[in-house]
Amino acid sequence: RLYTRYYYHYDAGVVCSTDDPISVRLSGSSLNGTKEDYEGRVEVLYNGVWGTICDDMWDINDAHVVCRMLGYPLAIQAPSEAAYGQGTGPIWLDNVDCSGHENSLNHCSIEAGAMRFAFTLRMLQ
Repeated sequence: RLYTRYYYHYDAGVVCSTDDPISVRLSGSSLNGTKEDYEGRVEVLYNGVWGTICDDMWDINDAHVVCRMLGYPLAIQAPSEAAYGQGTGPIWLDNVDCSGHENSLNHCSIEAGAMRFAFTLRMLQ
């Protein structure tokens, strides 16, 4: 229903969840040296430590989820084999299997990798 008199003390608000244990960023450099902000090696921040994602099973659906996490509408490629250089730190995720509609990698199937053990512990708490 449309109100003709509007009172600002009735404005809606929201408190968003910050419970997603996974943050991502794009890093590395392209082979031709012209890397843009919207491309790069996917790195994952977990418990204050940046690590990488193994490219086993990595496909466009997984890339869609990462792009969504970064504020982009979709992915147009899912490069693998260290196309943006090899990362450092732990390989946090392996065998990532997303349908492409998830809002976070945390909602995808993750079969192995160092982070799996942390997720298992979190679920038991």
